[in-house]
Amino acid sequence: MNSSRGPQSRLNRSSLFVRLALVCALFALPATGGFLTFLGAYFDGGGVPDGLDGASAVSVSPDGRHVYATGRLDDALVVFRRDATNDLLTYVETLQDGIGGVFGLNGAFDVTTSPDGRHVYAVSRNSDALTVFRRDPSGDNLAFVGAQENAVGGVFGLDGPSAVTVSPDGRHVYVTGERDDALVIFRRDPSNDSLFFYNLIEDNGVLGLGNPTSVDVSPDDLHVYVTAADSLSTFARDATTDALSHVGTIGANNDLEGARSVVTSPDGEHIYVAVEDLDTIAVFERTASGLPSRIATVENGVDGVSGLNAPTSIEFSLDGRVVFVSGRAARAVVVFQRDPASGALIYRKQLNLDDSGVTGTEGVIDLAASSDGEHLFAAGRAADSVVMFEQSLLFTDGFESGDTSRWSDTED
Repeated sequence: MNSSRGPQSRLNRSSLFVRLALVCALFALPATGGFLTFLGAYFDGGGVPDGLDGASAVSVSPDGRHVYATGRLDDALVVFRRDATNDLLTYVETLQDGIGGVFGLNGAFDVTTSPDGRHVYAVSRNSDALTVFRRDPSGDNLAFVGAQENAVGGVFGLDGPSAVTVSPDGRHVYVTGERDDALVIFRRDPSNDSLFFYNLIEDNGVLGLGNPTSVDVSPDDLHVYVTAADSLSTFARDATTDALSHVGTIGANNDLEGARSVVTSPDGEHIYVAVEDLDTIAVFERTASGLPSRIATVENGVDGVSGLNAPTSIEFSLDGRVVFVSGRAARAVVVFQRDPASGALIYRKQLNLDDSGVTGTEGVIDLAASSDGEHLFAAGRAADSVVMFEQSLLFTDGFESGDTSRWSDTED
């Protein structure tokens, strides 16, 4: 860790209560996406005393009050308080493996928050565990509940967990066990802290679960999507019986080598896969069966696209009309306009370390947007950072007709 680095702002860098300043040039997008503006960055050992070394993931609570980030090399989960009105991000605390009764965070790798805002879930590569924290929406601190550990208490499939997500209805928690070639399913009781191991789906050579990298549940709760080393698999979900049934797998012959993450659009119509090894975004239409149908490929260096070097994470604006992608090797956040009807992505801009004033995007690996559509957050693995951007919505004439020559740079 580099203890000389702190949050970049107009205020004293040693302060833990930092006003993240607007410092970089603005660029125009359609009304639904507007501008993306760099606000500032927190670095491990500066404004955050400890916990962000090897920053690996970031998540925003559904009510927008808190931001959570994992530091893989610090075996930690870091908590921030967010003030959307004043663009403030304030460090609260660091929860660290082996300290204060907390365990299961060795190699903390991914983090998510339940849709009801009651719990924060983190998975850790070295602990082979899913760790549970109780969240008090009225306060800032997290309470450690416990950890589901691989090969303990009848839990299996968590060797080297790589991703965690909660179903939109809050009934299930899904974890990919990369070294177990498995998808692990937990039952969750939204009324309390209970979490029960329910089932384990292991790769059998046809399920496409060899070295799984990410998992996503469709907004209508009907399908679960899993990316692996070179594939995208679809499972139908029965919320009544909790069962998953394999629908199909799209393999390497669909140019999915190095598939890193999968996400379904907010309207549930399209599926997007970040293919890290090929510098591409694979675009799919979601069919009635749930099985994705490939409709397009967005490739770095083609049709003016830049910054899409080693894409790792995909995030949407509030209305789903703008898509943000982390370009890890380019140290960039790439912005696309999305056509909801066709699912097509149109390149608009990238913000990277070469832009004046931008800091903390080295090794940018994960993105998370606030539910109010105001902010986008990024985890910079190589920078040991959490970066904050502002999304500003614009009202533009000509958008409905597609006349981009009349896009406006100011709000009506």
